Amino acid sequence: MMNRLFLTPMMLLIVASGVLADASTQKATFTAFALIGKVDGVGENVFERSPFSADSGVLLTRDRDVVRVWDARTLRAVSQPLQHDRLTYSRLSNDGKTVLTYASREVRLWDVATSKVRCTMKMLYDVLFIEVSPDGTLFLTLGKLDGFSEVVTVWRAGEPKPLHSLQHNQRAWSCAFNSSGSRILTEDYESFHLWSTDAGREVGRPINIVPSSDAFNRGKFDNRGRLLALQGHDDLDIVDALSGDAITHVKLPDPLYTDGLTFSADGKMISVRTLNTGSRAPTRIYDTATGKLVREFGYEAHMEDCQIAPGCGWALCKQEIAMKSSWGIWDVRTGENLQRFEFRDPHGAYLSPDGTAIAFEGPDRMTQIWRSAKREEP
Repeated sequence: MMNRLFLTPMMLLIVASGVLADASTQKATFTAFALIGKVDGVGENVFERSPFSADSGVLLTRDRDVVRVWDARTLRAVSQPLQHDRLTYSRLSNDGKTVLTYASREVRLWDVATSKVRCTMKMLYDVLFIEVSPDGTLFLTLGKLDGFSEVVTVWRAGEPKPLHSLQHNQRAWSCAFNSSGSRILTEDYESFHLWSTDAGREVGRPINIVPSSDAFNRGKFDNRGRLLALQGHDDLDIVDALSGDAITHVKLPDPLYTDGLTFSADGKMISVRTLNTGSRAPTRIYDTATGKLVREFGYEAHMEDCQIAPGCGWALCKQEIAMKSSWGIWDVRTGENLQRFEFRDPHGAYLSPDGTAIAFEGPDRMTQIWRSAKREEP
């Protein structure tokens, strides 16, 4: 039986300091989400990577060794089941036309329209992480050499030799393309590195940080590929993704560690969760142009995984009270709870780039799709 939608009174919410002086307190124009159906499989859930294409038209799910691509509006399959035995990673390109799968040192690139393998490539080393470019023509591997993760390699689909090897003095932890594919971000224990994809050379100097923890994915591009957020132990830097120049710096209040770094779809705001010495875990939303605090959600429970809608009017967030997790939507300007979702053992959730759909992963290895009419944000 499908879960029913519950609309509840506003949850107990302590809104701490920090509404921008010129921020409107007008409520966001909001239309409640309703369940439209389920699809087989769940998202990859690696580094908070969205299963949706950039235009929100299709989404990728995985059920063990089988990957499928679905129309996000009709929930009809747009690909046949794509099987890769002992599957480790699966990726959908931003344009929704290519699927990359990796297993047992073998990379396959699939054409979504025909469900056929476009090319197969053998790797000479174990791959710890892999990412496909927005147009599906390139991919990155984070390689394991002599028991250590040290080399990020850029490959062109179908070519046996790599385009570039991006060398690091420390062990590399992650790698990502921006939305145009023109820049690559890599991260090691001490620094972030911004690279030109075409030249394979570093753009500017490494950006040194005080590590926030042993967590991965401390750097993230915005959806437009123009901004880059870099997260340290107690600070947050917003950087121009093309030049590497600093835009703004945010000092985070007294954190033990930080995580949950997420841009709004238009890049105007960014959310970050901090666990502080009082064992609170508030999520703070900042203006990316000024670095000023827009809203702090301070609960009697942990608050995490905030995903800000286009227009920055509201955010999809997860909270935990007495070891029970729930998802809801909150108005960014007023702090009001706009909708609450009741699930048994909720797993991941992903807001589509256009803000009109939410994919909720369930323990039954099915993904629920909830949809709202497209709306204008004030």
